[in-house]
Amino acid sequence: EELKKVPSTPESRCADARRCRLAAFGAALRNRDYDKESGDDKAPLERALKAVLSTPSLVGPLKSKEIDFYVTWLSLAYHSKSSQLFFCDDKIPVANDSFCLHTADGSPKFELGKRPLP
Repeated sequence: EELKKVPSTPESRCADARRCRLAAFGAALRNRDYDKESGDDKAPLERALKAVLSTPSLVGPLKSKEIDFYVTWLSLAYHSKSSQLFFCDDKIPVANDSFCLHTADGSPKFELGKRPLP
């Protein structure tokens, strides 16, 4: 199947930036909480994933059923407590070698000030 190109202009990219709601997506990712009621944090993540996956300039043209499929499986993987996914306490530490450090000052690329990036 041939790849489909999505037309892009500065105006369409601006509209897409509003449509994809990356701020809501980031908030949904940070609000993953295993200690509260089961399912209380799923709806915001699913809405945010759907907004991102409905933005053709980011993911290409997807059909509605494809978007629903990806939203379901990505949210299931994100909420999984499997240690094989390497989330939370099971996360893999970032390497501290020259590849992951800024060359100018030697500071880690994965830190913003004093806090690590998600």
